[in-house]
Amino acid sequence: MPECQYCGAHADEGRTFCPRCRRRMQPRPPALEGALIELATTPAQTDPSPAHGAPFTLNGGDGINYCQSCGASPAKPGRYTVVESFVVFFRWKRIKGSWCRDCALKNFRECQYRFLTLVLWCLLLGPIANAIALISNWISWRGLRTLAPAQRTSGVDVTSRPVRRRPRVYLAAAVIFGIFALIGAASKTPLPSTSPPVSDALVQSLKSATASPTPTGPRHDHTQSLSSFLASPPRGWTLAGSDLGLSLETVSKQFKNPSRVATYLSVTGYLRGVDRQYVEKSPRRVVDAELWQFAAPAGADSFFRYFLEGNAPHPGSTYKTESDAPGDGHIFIGARPDEYGFAHGIGVRRVGDIIIHVRYASLSPVKASDVAAALQRAVTAVLSSPSSI
Repeated sequence: MPECQYCGAHADEGRTFCPRCRRRMQPRPPALEGALIELATTPAQTDPSPAHGAPFTLNGGDGINYCQSCGASPAKPGRYTVVESFVVFFRWKRIKGSWCRDCALKNFRECQYRFLTLVLWCLLLGPIANAIALISNWISWRGLRTLAPAQRTSGVDVTSRPVRRRPRVYLAAAVIFGIFALIGAASKTPLPSTSPPVSDALVQSLKSATASPTPTGPRHDHTQSLSSFLASPPRGWTLAGSDLGLSLETVSKQFKNPSRVATYLSVTGYLRGVDRQYVEKSPRRVVDAELWQFAAPAGADSFFRYFLEGNAPHPGSTYKTESDAPGDGHIFIGARPDEYGFAHGIGVRRVGDIIIHVRYASLSPVKASDVAAALQRAVTAVLSSPSSI
């Protein structure tokens, strides 16, 4: 009557699964069956003595375990972990059994090979899960490799090729590293900007224009405080804080592509700027009036046109409509409320070597006439100042 190698229960001849633990029963090696008969019929071995040691039973609680893969002994229960990756998710898979040292090494190598060729493809939590599986498998193998050399009589040859000798491992590693290299290169590539590119010829022409010793058109004294060009707050409005100086770096950060704008501002001869904010509490409205001063009117005019082209409304842009204002002024109305829930619009105009930029924001809808009135007030303040001091 066959005996289960896991729990020691007896089963009928020809039965495949154990009636107690429901595991698949392994056929008993012929040599071991003969050894059992000999042990049962030899009185010297059935009587325990210090010279011969205690009797043993196959797969019993105090007996010898046999490998479920090849039938060799000694064997020991073990468990390996495999992570099955599917790019965006993964799942654990446990491999359990009772193995001899050779079969334990073979299963360990197969798990490592599967890890290096298949399970690295999970892009989310895959690396963390794989690291846990690697450590768990290594601990399991350390416990199994202490077994004595396998003794088998069935003639089964258990061999496995080391992972480092399998070419597919190196091919998979090359593909994976290539993908990550492409992702890194793509992340470093700057996104296309809505602002027009700055060509070398344009840069040279702007340098020559801004370096002109006798610029034409109205001009303001560089030593004069720009805040003097801004009029006092209108009735019912209050000044929010003091004047804020606008350096080249501060101004360039207001745009979607700060590095390109900073380059353009430096080429056109940007000198300095000032920002003053007015607030009306009821109804809630805010006006930002900024002055950007350049070394010459030619530089201010060049950047003014660059500004208009870069902010022209298009699908998905910040502004939805554009209209003209007195002089060469332009009005842009925002396509959606800003991060504070304000509807907004901007007005811009050039006066000599100064570009006047006004932002009008309100909790109620903003009309082009509101922005035009705020822009005209700032323009009047600049034009009323002496052209040279």
